Amino acid sequence: MLLSLYNVMSSPPSYHTKVLCKYRVIIGVAVIFFVLFFFNQTYLKSQYFDSNIFTIKYQERLLQPKEAATNLSHLMFVLVGSSRTWRDRKVYLGSWWRPNVTRGNIFFDVEPSEEFQPWSPALPPLKVNEDLKKLKIYPKLTNRNHTRIYRSILENYRLKQDEDVRWYVTGDDDSVFFVDNMVDVLSKYDHTEKHYIGMFSETIKSNFHFSFDMAFGGGGYALSYPLVKALVEELDNCIERYHYIWAVDHLQSLCLADLGVDLSLEKGFHQMDLYGDISGFLSSQPTAPLVSLHHFETVTPLFPGMDRPGSVNHIMKAANVDQSRMLQQSICHVRAFLCKYRVIVGVAVIFFVLVFFNQTYLNSQSFDSNIFTIKYQQRLVEPKETATNLSHLMFVLVGGSSTWRDRKVYVESWWRPNKTRGYIFFDVEPSEEFQPWSRALPPLKVNEDLKKLKIYPRLRNRIHTRIYRSILENYMLKQDEDVRWYVTGDDDSVFFVDNMVDVLSKYDHREKHYIGMFSETIKSNFYFSFDMAFGGGGYALSYPLVEALVEELDNCIERYYYIWGVDHLQSMCLADLGVDLSLDKGFHQLDLRGDLSGFLSSHPTAPLVSFHHFGSLEPIFPSMDHPGSVRHIMKAANVDQTRIVQQSICHVRATSWTFSVSWGYSVHIYEKIFARSYLKRPIETFRPWLRGRPPLYMFNTRRVSRNPCEAPHWFFFDSIEQENDGVVTSYTRKFPRNMTSCSFFGNTSADPLASIRVFSPKTPKPGRKVECCDVGYEGADVANIRLRDCRRHEIIA
Repeated sequence: MLLSLYNVMSSPPSYHTKVLCKYRVIIGVAVIFFVLFFFNQTYLKSQYFDSNIFTIKYQERLLQPKEAATNLSHLMFVLVGSSRTWRDRKVYLGSWWRPNVTRGNIFFDVEPSEEFQPWSPALPPLKVNEDLKKLKIYPKLTNRNHTRIYRSILENYRLKQDEDVRWYVTGDDDSVFFVDNMVDVLSKYDHTEKHYIGMFSETIKSNFHFSFDMAFGGGGYALSYPLVKALVEELDNCIERYHYIWAVDHLQSLCLADLGVDLSLEKGFHQMDLYGDISGFLSSQPTAPLVSLHHFETVTPLFPGMDRPGSVNHIMKAANVDQSRMLQQSICHVRAFLCKYRVIVGVAVIFFVLVFFNQTYLNSQSFDSNIFTIKYQQRLVEPKETATNLSHLMFVLVGGSSTWRDRKVYVESWWRPNKTRGYIFFDVEPSEEFQPWSRALPPLKVNEDLKKLKIYPRLRNRIHTRIYRSILENYMLKQDEDVRWYVTGDDDSVFFVDNMVDVLSKYDHREKHYIGMFSETIKSNFYFSFDMAFGGGGYALSYPLVEALVEELDNCIERYYYIWGVDHLQSMCLADLGVDLSLDKGFHQLDLRGDLSGFLSSHPTAPLVSFHHFGSLEPIFPSMDHPGSVRHIMKAANVDQTRIVQQSICHVRATSWTFSVSWGYSVHIYEKIFARSYLKRPIETFRPWLRGRPPLYMFNTRRVSRNPCEAPHWFFFDSIEQENDGVVTSYTRKFPRNMTSCSFFGNTSADPLASIRVFSPKTPKPGRKVECCDVGYEGADVANIRLRDCRRHEIIA
């Protein structure tokens, strides 16, 4: 057959095209038969497995004592609809609902008309929402229909149908869910913790007008069951607190924020705030599993020549066979000259693998099975590897001889000699001023001369090309024993390495991962890419990805010689390797200018991983220069990185004060009670890297206010002490507020306070969990705050 195939490949193109398909089919059928029959026999004879290749995953679950993996029966769908729209929308729900398999209910405003009676058993059970008029706040509600929709979560919970439920999933009657993918996505999270999982809108304006920290409910979102239980106790109170909020999803994000829970982003949820033809969008879906689609009535039918219902039913034909590949993009090329050689080699390799390898493993004393079970068996016999630690990280830093005098302090502030591993790469040897090179710094390397590259004359940005090749040059040093991650950064990047280790520990370092964050400003992302990690804030590459990248790096430079930005180039090279960016909110490019204090006082719950661009910002502490400011914040970070700039909020009801602690950086006192949902938004003391018209940022902000009820008293980190039972950080007032006191309901002035002490436990703060606090104040010039775990279902409002 190989000779016949070679004759076909040597024939004229027309003959080749007509006949080659026949041989591919013959080979394909033969290989499938060989695998299914011969391999199955191998498994039947195996001492280790009394089954075939398709049962391995199941056997693995049996061998593990852990609880059952999350499956579809653990999901409770809370869907909302309307009798008015049901005629046009029921097809969307019917396309994905699985009777007797999926669990949940759909809530209507009123009973449906006789046209839909009796209710079809192929649809979710129907419930009619309670009458909102029983609520005291009813007359003041801004959007009663959305309030009805929101209360469906509470009403579903009261049905007491939640046995073994791990997740509530909400959606509209025109949402289409891909439930197998939903299960896979939610399985990554610990359902015993409080999680709020979804995605913001595809459009900047929608996020700006509502919130970047809000899951858009048409695309659906998931709430872990512990969060549901906390929410339902407070849901009606939250409606009363935020009666002026128009949109149900915005209301939900505020209520959850007051419970100390922020949104976790998953790119597979799609609100679809788009109009017209979305074929271009669907043809380039992110690599994240497709979880949901929405807003079918505002877009043209997905398929030409079909109406909307027909299009949805049509796409579900594929989804019902294999959701894991649904809309996943695969790219291949036809290079005719190489085709025949690849086919010949490919067939030879298949023959070699199937015959020689299988015989080898059949005769092996170690394994009585075939090649496809080796990976699984290795997991059984190999000892569990150690958890990721700092020694597993290789830092690849880049700098320049011309900037080193001003920037070396940033590297010194976080580098740990004999503990952190890595190098810093310069364009040329540093001046005599820096010789001999300090052992307190990363070892110095000088980049290779770019002129050896054929593409050198055409390179658009030679400095950035030099920077990019530092990854390759670091790899060629062969110092990577036990390295799991490469972390890149600039000479003015500041890393919080303990937090970096914690963040990277969430990922499987044996897979290919590219982890970082886009810019804080919309214009920077627009001009470069929303799918790009900005390298000043740093990004991490798993070692298998590094190994793949270095083989192709110079070829990629040649392919994209016209790209100006090194980070943009990197994102394109990694995309060509099939790897897209995984977002982590702790990486900070800081494409901002001016006073950063408002940003640092309301940091996201994600652990702080990095800072950048200090030279473009004012010093982060009053009355200090840039080097002094960085050293100062690292005093706190070196004691407890898990809490650095993490926000905790507590209230003193007697004086109507709100305290907002950004641990290790600042404390704000407001002369009014504010909820966490409000204070988690940064005060816009800063301005964007590039000026323009709003929206400017990839997050929502609060404007600087001269209203004494809205403007805080500012206290900045002064000192830190470690005591037997914990850690004490002190914060002092650096400047007077110069305002009258808030006269709202007779509030008390906070002007007498001169300093604040914050007591925190010695134990690290776990992950993204928000801490609560208590205030001790007896009328003197000092207030004492004690951080603690939030009580069960405690409301921070």
